[in-house]
Amino acid sequence: MSVTPVKLPQNILIVERRESLDAGVMSGAAVETRMSLAQKLDDYLLRLGYSNAYVLGIVVQLMTQGKVRVEFRDHRERLQLVAPEDLMSRTVAVTMFDSYVTTLTQKDKTPVAFGSGTTQRIVVQGPRK
Repeated sequence: MSVTPVKLPQNILIVERRESLDAGVMSGAAVETRMSLAQKLDDYLLRLGYSNAYVLGIVVQLMTQGKVRVEFRDHRERLQLVAPEDLMSRTVAVTMFDSYVTTLTQKDKTPVAFGSGTTQRIVVQGPRK
């Protein structure tokens, strides 16, 4: 028996709050943007690779807890679901992610590059209780 996602990433809205970092310290004002989860997934998959476990971890945290913070070398992102009813179980979130990646790789028949040759520091933090 397979678990089917309740919603598609294209139909899930998130708010991204992005802060620029200079030597680990916030520099400049934070910028908030609304987008679909699919747009954010496309961005992460392009930068981090289709088989990246970090992307899966980010998606699962966001979909089960409603928010997640991700730190990169030059900026920090805080992602939050717009609608609380988009929360789902871990199993459904993993299935949704796998289905989305499978759909993308079937559309794009070109070989997927694993990693860009640079090391990235990504920290996934759960919400404070």
